[in-house]
Amino acid sequence: MTATPSEAGASISIRPATPADAAAVADVYLVAIHATYDFPLAHTHDQIRTWLAGVVGRGGGTWVAEADGRVVAMLVLDADGIDQLYVDPGWHGRGIGSRLVEVAKHER
Repeated sequence: MTATPSEAGASISIRPATPADAAAVADVYLVAIHATYDFPLAHTHDQIRTWLAGVVGRGGGTWVAEADGRVVAMLVLDADGIDQLYVDPGWHGRGIGSRLVEVAKHER
């Protein structure tokens, strides 16, 4: 799920997630977690996917960043602010995380 050279200039859009985004949100979460931490996860990938499908399905608190129609980052808000924020490592350094933080500030 990392960026390819042709995607380097891709336009990034931020929007609320829909239930149809659940698999892509889980993909971003998993690739980011595995790139960041070098220990086994407490839950299986299937359990994480099920959990995130429920989070996204609730609506109202999950946002995604898209590059040319592909989810490259995700934000989950709880009642107080940011609960989860992950950017595909291939998309780091483009200000996507900062843009999602701005969404969180506006929403909460």
